Amino acid sequence: MGTSRITYVVDKAGVIRHVAHNEVSMGSHIHDALKTLDALAAEAGE
Repeated sequence: MGTSRITYVVDKAGVIRHVAHNEVSMGSHIHDALKTLDALAAEAGE
């Protein structure tokens, strides 16, 4: 059985904005989560 990771990105209003689920590849999981956080920060003007 492999490693599975799930990351939920929740905005300040408590709304789930993204769910990242990867079975094995931690590198792509981290990249995906950071890319989502960057996009949300840009959207918020931060």
